[in-house]
Amino acid sequence: MKSALYPGTVVHTRRGPVRHRFRYSLPWFLVDLDEIESLRFGHLFNVNRSALVSFYDSDHGARDGSSFRDWLIAKLIAEGVTATRFRVLAMPRFFGYVFNPISIVYCYDANEVLVAVVYEVHSTFGESHCYVHRCEDGSVAEHEDEKRLHVSPFFTMRGRYRFRVTLPTEAVRIGIQFIEETGHQLFAGFQGERQPMSRGTLWRTLLTAPLATIGISAAIHWEALKLWCKGVPLVSHPRKQQSTKTRDVRHV
Repeated sequence: MKSALYPGTVVHTRRGPVRHRFRYSLPWFLVDLDEIESLRFGHLFNVNRSALVSFYDSDHGARDGSSFRDWLIAKLIAEGVTATRFRVLAMPRFFGYVFNPISIVYCYDANEVLVAVVYEVHSTFGESHCYVHRCEDGSVAEHEDEKRLHVSPFFTMRGRYRFRVTLPTEAVRIGIQFIEETGHQLFAGFQGERQPMSRGTLWRTLLTAPLATIGISAAIHWEALKLWCKGVPLVSHPRKQQSTKTRDVRHV
């Protein structure tokens, strides 16, 4: 089974005139979309059905309940990439609640060669944007992309992301650095060790991090309050989107 759990640690570090750093434990789930039927553990873990922990298509892609896999195929075709297998590193719903600051999709061809990585970024404003990186040689090298989504009220849109990710093997490492034109920087990283997807590991995850997704949302607002108390100025949203459910937001 390719699907797995990656309990690990998230670190955020802000550099600039005001420095800020925090870290917390978080379990990320790797869901192979071709293994959906074998990932049903009744009321413990389920797919597109209510459970203690659940993965829903409606939390990704078109966000309307349609197939996330089909959406990814169409998205990649538009980028000139053909992929047939997808493994999603993300947070599922815990007790019905979900918030994914970022989901990372590893996209493979029929020969299990990595052809692309998709970063699905969600903001607390209810918007999201997908950054697509093509992998020419089957590996993921460090790469950059222009910021296209207003994620934090403490950073402007003027800057670039630098991505560093590893394949989800026995361990996974994620590093995303935002470099603003002003010179301010933010680094967000995650590292976790692989555990098999089983009833035992799922129960342990629930016991050690029962409010994982609620904790993410609460932590974001708590750290934002501390930044505001430190005197970091707020940056207004560039413009209102016509729909808070827009799935591919582009700011111009």
